[in-house]
Amino acid sequence: MKHNVSITMQNTGLVDINNVFIRVYGDIDWDEPLRFRCGDVKVMERLERDKCPLNMCNLVFNLGKPMAPPGSTFNYNYSFNLYYYPPRDYFSLDILNNIKDIIIRIPRSYGINGRISLGDVELTGYGSVRTSISKRYNIVHGISLTPPGTLKIPIQI
Repeated sequence: MKHNVSITMQNTGLVDINNVFIRVYGDIDWDEPLRFRCGDVKVMERLERDKCPLNMCNLVFNLGKPMAPPGSTFNYNYSFNLYYYPPRDYFSLDILNNIKDIIIRIPRSYGINGRISLGDVELTGYGSVRTSISKRYNIVHGISLTPPGTLKIPIQI
């Protein structure tokens, strides 16, 4: 199942941001790459088992130039595929930076008759989260998420 993650991050540091760190983990679809985009930077990264111990991939993307001076915000997004196992599984995101706004889109269906819904989303740490549904996606929207924390999204198949 493909996941689309869009993030607006706030630079609370004292220097410009030159790199973005992303961690994906779980039952990763190794045949599909992770696609990253930030401004003019577009990267397609093949996820490989031997580089991701215990199915955890830690990726650093160089932005090529300073993107966000201290106090400012910038946007990036990425997509990747995970496998889920019925009747219930979950998608989890570690909150490692100050996230001003995050939107996670999870498909509502798969295959011919497969239906996907979300359980009660859990947030450890600070911020607020709400869910909504569009024609094609289950949507999780987080606002002002601060580290350390985890966003856990139960998937019901």
